[in-house]
Amino acid sequence: MARYEIIGLSLVAAMLSGCILEDNPAFVPGSTDGTSMGTGQASADTGSPTGRDDGNSGDDGGPVGTPEPGCDDPSLCTTFHVGPNDNSCAHDVDGVPTLACDWWGRYGLRIAAGTLELEGYGGLIVLHDNAGVPTEYVGSFDVPPETTIRAAQGLSADAVRVFSQDTDGVLRLTGNRVHLHGFTVVVESLGGWGISTRKEMDGRVVDSSGHLIENMVIAALGPEDVGNNSILQAIPSVGPDTVIRNNHIWGYFEGSMDMQFAANSVFSHNTLIYFQPQFADVAIDAKNVTGLEISNNVLASLASPLEAFVRANESSSELVVVGNAIEGADVAVGGIGAGDSGVVESGNTVDALELESPRTPRVLDGSTLRASDGAVRDGVSLDGVALADADVVFPGAYQVGSVLSVPRRTVIRVGDAVCGDAKATCDVVRSADNELQRAAWSAWPGASIEIEPSAQPYAGPMLITWPVEVRGTGGQAAVVNIVADFEDEVLESHGLWARLDGVVTVAGPMAGATLIEMLSIQTNPNRVGIFHEGRSGAVFEGRHEIRRVILRDTATEDDGLARAGLVIGDDTVVHDTLIQGAYSACLRFGPRSHESDPTPSTTSYAYNITCRLMASPEVPDEGEAIPLVGFEVASIADAVMANIVIDFAEPGVVLRAQRRSGEDPSTMAEDLPESFIAHSFLVRGSDALINGFDPAVSAATLTSVDTIETNTPLFVSDVDSHLVLESAAVDSGEDVVEIQGTLSLGLALDGVERPGEGVDRGCYEQGGVQ
Repeated sequence: MARYEIIGLSLVAAMLSGCILEDNPAFVPGSTDGTSMGTGQASADTGSPTGRDDGNSGDDGGPVGTPEPGCDDPSLCTTFHVGPNDNSCAHDVDGVPTLACDWWGRYGLRIAAGTLELEGYGGLIVLHDNAGVPTEYVGSFDVPPETTIRAAQGLSADAVRVFSQDTDGVLRLTGNRVHLHGFTVVVESLGGWGISTRKEMDGRVVDSSGHLIENMVIAALGPEDVGNNSILQAIPSVGPDTVIRNNHIWGYFEGSMDMQFAANSVFSHNTLIYFQPQFADVAIDAKNVTGLEISNNVLASLASPLEAFVRANESSSELVVVGNAIEGADVAVGGIGAGDSGVVESGNTVDALELESPRTPRVLDGSTLRASDGAVRDGVSLDGVALADADVVFPGAYQVGSVLSVPRRTVIRVGDAVCGDAKATCDVVRSADNELQRAAWSAWPGASIEIEPSAQPYAGPMLITWPVEVRGTGGQAAVVNIVADFEDEVLESHGLWARLDGVVTVAGPMAGATLIEMLSIQTNPNRVGIFHEGRSGAVFEGRHEIRRVILRDTATEDDGLARAGLVIGDDTVVHDTLIQGAYSACLRFGPRSHESDPTPSTTSYAYNITCRLMASPEVPDEGEAIPLVGFEVASIADAVMANIVIDFAEPGVVLRAQRRSGEDPSTMAEDLPESFIAHSFLVRGSDALINGFDPAVSAATLTSVDTIETNTPLFVSDVDSHLVLESAAVDSGEDVVEIQGTLSLGLALDGVERPGEGVDRGCYEQGGVQ
């Protein structure tokens, strides 16, 4: 998979405002690409690696009795200033201001760390931004022992970020007593993990200890739809005598943090917000550990529930789990019975978090959420509050409360400026960069995202990974338009949407159903209108639903075919939807991680759909032209398709078991449909009913699948997909409840109620042409 260079990322600035209407942490424009590489020498404030305090650490270091990690004093150790260019490192040398950098460019941090490692001792590496513009540095390297890496004084964590360039993580703490402070670590797809303190090298495990990791933002921006994003944990494994405090961990991580070896360590006042399902069933594995405090953290697992926040066992001793606020886990501590010795558990809450939003996790005004008094309160919060001096202390990395009040919002409104009947200020405004992604990250599970009509389209892509409802509010699908517009160069260049095919993508599995309705999506070549993975979680109930939606592609003859209008997975219902344009297919069942992979079994439902597949030039696919297809049906089981109107501008196939490869020459596809019902189709312009399978072998029931000649009248016009009243599709459909009792007849695309008998085929009911 191609790598994506970082252009810029700001992850904290909007949290300081506490308001979703202001610049969101993930949407502040970034810096320009600085590729110069510095060759400067060490500054005049370089010292020797002596004079380190080896006494008790107090509030600023590791647990009592351990040496103070890193070196924060330029007079005591080698110091390198690293900036985006030669004169971007504002600091003093012996009281004299200078802008000179010791190393500069995107690889400056790696050079500085490599130089310290070559010299055989640690030092201080200070990272600078570009005169107020956020700056990024290439990571994926080993950090020498007794080294501090921090942002320059006065910078917030969003001003400097370090990102992964390989599959072996961002920062590898292979030496002891490292101090990381005040910058952002970004893990991209295939990047592995964020910061490691235990690492397997050459067949052996390299342990390191005595670290202080504080005031960091650790973000994973490579989502997973199908397949694997290869992003594991923010901190995969923790060694002994380590303090991890006041950090914000968010995004598309998966897997538990291993703290079995974190003896005499502290994990406190961190905020962990997981955006996709975890392959592990706990957030922290604390089996067998001795002397670990896990206190006053915030955890939200948004896509699917965990069994526990922390897992212990009978060998866990002196394990303290207190004051943590948890959403999306069944219990605070699992793996042991109540009353087992060796574990102290108190003051934890397992409930819906009274926070502003998943991307702005500040405690709402009026909340009773408080940190435990019987836990560590060391260091400074990510937003600058000294915990030891604060009268009121919240769990998590942020101590400045939200400007919004309890209860937390169940509706996120998106519009030009004012939204809703009360004409209140919109929660997310259309002029913001990639406002729909912002809205998706601002809605708690179960909330609704309501999109107001606008004369201008809204900017997708939009990725959804936990249960929400997305609906247009204009009464007609055509008045809320969404396009693929990569306004935020940070998220695009990080590859947030690079692995996703849809303008709207719903990735699973998740614990609840999603709904998409009453909007119009404009696609472009090689992109799907709606990609709905539809994998269900273990506790999933109900069905995902897509209804009363318009999908259009207006590609020119030079653009070629777009992909399918819809790609849907298991437990998904699509109905009263219009798909019109230069698509290769109207609907594909069964998302695959790669075209050459087997198609997973899918049981989903599609009814009252109109497909108008326009002509387009041949587009090569492994030397073959992509055929026009109504429905791609590989591996479907017990699926239902009913009341369908398909119009081919060029001869196409109605039902096709798509091939795993364009080079597959066989008559029968490898992934045959298992069973399905196709009822009440009207097709104009097809040259084949089926392709790639035998209906008898696939237990297919085809009823009232009718074809008409190309010149037979069907629609009102090229731009109006209502049926002409003399069409054979009028009053000839089937009540889908009679086919599948759990379905609902519902409303037509334009809001007309469908009759129980004599329903029309397609997305419109002609009794109420509008």
